[in-house]
Amino acid sequence: RRYFIHEFRRIAGLLFSVACRDLSDSACDDDDMSDVQLLGLPMTMTKVEEASLSVTHSLEGHALRVSWAIEWLLKTVKMSADEGLFHDDEVYRRIEGQLHKFKSAWLEAREIA
Repeated sequence: RRYFIHEFRRIAGLLFSVACRDLSDSACDDDDMSDVQLLGLPMTMTKVEEASLSVTHSLEGHALRVSWAIEWLLKTVKMSADEGLFHDDEVYRRIEGQLHKFKSAWLEAREIA
C-alpha cells in the first residue's frame, strides 16, 4: 500500500509537470519554462523520465507524455485494484473520471495557450 501511494504521487507529479511545461511552451510569449525551473519542481523522477522531459517541446512530444502519464496512473490504480488493495470497488472508475476531467481541462487550456 505504501508503495502504491508513493508511485501514485510520483507519477501524478510527473503528469502535472509535463502538462505545465506543455502549457508554458504553448504560450504565445517567448518565456518558456526552462529545464531548470521544471526539474526544480518537488517530485522524484527516474533518469529516463527526466531525460524525456528535458528533450521534448510542445510541438514534439509533450501531449504524448501527458497521455502516457495518465495511462501510467490508470495502470497503477488498475493493478492495485485487481490485487484487492482498495476497500471500495469504485476507486478505479472514480480516478479514471477525474483523470479524464484533468485531460479535458488541459486540452482546453492548451488551445488557449
